[in-house]
Amino acid sequence: MKSFSFNPGQNVELELGQKICSDCGTKTLSIASSPTEDYIMLATIDRDSRFKKALGMLKPGDEINVWGPYGHFTLDEKAEEIVMIFHSIGVTPIRSMIIYSVDKNIRSRVLAIHIDEREEYLFKEDLARASRINNNIMVMWRKSLPSANELRSLISNMKSPIFYASGPPERVREIITLLKDLGVKVRRETLRIESFSGY
Repeated sequence: MKSFSFNPGQNVELELGQKICSDCGTKTLSIASSPTEDYIMLATIDRDSRFKKALGMLKPGDEINVWGPYGHFTLDEKAEEIVMIFHSIGVTPIRSMIIYSVDKNIRSRVLAIHIDEREEYLFKEDLARASRINNNIMVMWRKSLPSANELRSLISNMKSPIFYASGPPERVREIITLLKDLGVKVRRETLRIESFSGY
């Protein structure tokens, strides 16, 4: 792959091409790797769509079309406090941001909460290792969203954090409702959102 620059949290659009899957169309996938890593890693939940089946059958040397990077769900490197709440596949851009924060020694205080009813926490070891390296990063894994009171207690020592919410659309809506109950203003300065459709 030629030189490719992106910001942590961004995504790309993939087209597998005529030879691999002529009628698969395109698919947007978040970049799970950090710009500090020497590879590009994408992640998707295994489903029965033609695109994902074809994607899983790619071999070294196969050529695909990639456009991007796109997206504004990116790390605010100047933020002093960050709260990330994400569900299942919503961890993909979060991994990129957290690994980048560790590699660049960014000193933001980060609370990351990964929600998954099935307890299939993608990239769990990567995030756990990041929190061990950087004491400013705290990661929690839960089967369900915290209540407003629980979250209020978790962030009681934060003054004005920026919030990130990512995951399937219905889960993102639940996170937004939780944050509204907490009194968070739903605007770009305080809340950044990434919804993953088709998972």
